[in-house]
Amino acid sequence: MLLRTLIPLAMTGVATSIFVVVPPAQATPGGMMFTGAARALTADVAVQGAIDDALISANGEGFFSCTPIGLPRIFETFTDPFFGHVFFAEADVSCTG
Repeated sequence: MLLRTLIPLAMTGVATSIFVVVPPAQATPGGMMFTGAARALTADVAVQGAIDDALISANGEGFFSCTPIGLPRIFETFTDPFFGHVFFAEADVSCTG
């Protein structure tokens, strides 16, 4: 019973640790780049949540003109202890003051 509980928790910890290594903001030649992350039951909702997270971070720093950079990164897991099958997303936006 204990092993069945630890494996999903370990897998969730690995997926969550991916987001910890990325700094929330980096300087770019045109302004600042912000990274957002989210978890959702569908990939589309996770991506939108990640973009919203990055925009909220940018707005808190006084940057209100932002555009997405590149493609969002999507991670899928079947071992979430609460929902089972979920998507994690990470997205970058470039912002100018």
